[in-house]
Amino acid sequence: MFNTNNNNSEILSGMPVLAVNPGSPSEKAGLRAGDRVIIANGMQVKDLDSFVKARNLRNDGLDVTVMRGFKMLDLKWSFDNASEKEV
Repeated sequence: MFNTNNNNSEILSGMPVLAVNPGSPSEKAGLRAGDRVIIANGMQVKDLDSFVKARNLRNDGLDVTVMRGFKMLDLKWSFDNASEKEV
């Protein structure tokens, strides 16, 4: 039985990925347009501002959990230089 009283809005929130640049660290890590970033570097992502704050917690890489369709996926990538921090 599905419990409609349970608040699943946090699971359904997150930052939608509209596009991924070809050859970018995010593409190499497996991020795809249509994914929804739920967690970044251990912080819940609700919008672009919260994603940027989470991304800036580390200078060496990014760990994200994304919702793709009905699946949750963990993706990881590292930044070899400052320009790769652009996601």
